[in-house]
Amino acid sequence: MYKEIKEQSSEYFDYRTVGKIVEILVKRHGYQAKVNQQFTKKPLPYMIRTDQSTHDFLTRLADRVQVRFLIKDNEFLFLSDYSLPALAIHK
Repeated sequence: MYKEIKEQSSEYFDYRTVGKIVEILVKRHGYQAKVNQQFTKKPLPYMIRTDQSTHDFLTRLADRVQVRFLIKDNEFLFLSDYSLPALAIHK
């Protein structure tokens, strides 16, 4: 399945939230998504994907809205730094 998210494609998204864009793309490939709640409210006016893989496009989208994007256990994570759990460091 990972190979499919590396295939290039072109499309555009008008007035869609980051959460909706991620949801559309991951469902297409049979994955699940976890998107920070703050990215499910405000739509982006326009976002274009030109000859990019799903992975590359979502990486670019994450850079644009300043969040972390990663794939872990067949789940696409689109999270802000504030939504990651704190780690305790013991010496």
